Amino acid sequence: MTTETEEVGITSDQQFELHIVERAIAEAGAARAALLRDGRPLYAPDEHERREVAIEATLEGVIERASEVADEATSVAAVVLERLADVNPLDALSVPEQEAANRRAGFVKEDAERLPLADLTRRVRQALAGSDKAMTYLWLRYADVRLQSEQADGRVGRGDVAEIRALSEALKDAASGFVDTGAVASAERKLAVAREFRRRVFAATRPLLLERTIAEMRASGQGLGL
Repeated sequence: MTTETEEVGITSDQQFELHIVERAIAEAGAARAALLRDGRPLYAPDEHERREVAIEATLEGVIERASEVADEATSVAAVVLERLADVNPLDALSVPEQEAANRRAGFVKEDAERLPLADLTRRVRQALAGSDKAMTYLWLRYADVRLQSEQADGRVGRGDVAEIRALSEALKDAASGFVDTGAVASAERKLAVAREFRRRVFAATRPLLLERTIAEMRASGQGLGL
């Protein structure tokens, strides 16, 4: 997982998109400056306004495209990460493992329903420590059903709170064993990169947005409150 202190870069394609935005902002500034001489417009008011509108429209199109690219990259990466984290453990089993789980499901289900919570937690931990994915899946499945039942029926007393917590933690550990950690790490990295790209696009356009806001306030006669 990318930490807050770890530097996050962006892809070469994203760097190119960012360069286009920065160049468009610079070109728009130069084009606006070219409309003036000694601080005065070179053209009649209507023509001056028409040229300014054209400059702004071109720049806005570039910024909108980059923003859409950044938002789409962030959205796609977030969806991929969510799907990886929400994987169905059954899908992680091979066909032979699914067949083995099907044969033993009844026995595990019965034990999960009758065992004391502490013993049930130990069974989950034992399965997790072993190499039998089918058994780990079964204990994960039926112990979770038991946990949900205990909580929903309100049968948890003060003395059972710690046992419920221990079982819940064991189930979380068991579930994590079915997650493709490599794929999750890759998805987290892509999401961090997408967010960094979006941040850089915003950072590049922020001075322009601030300039526009100030200009609009001045045009409307509002004070800047400085």
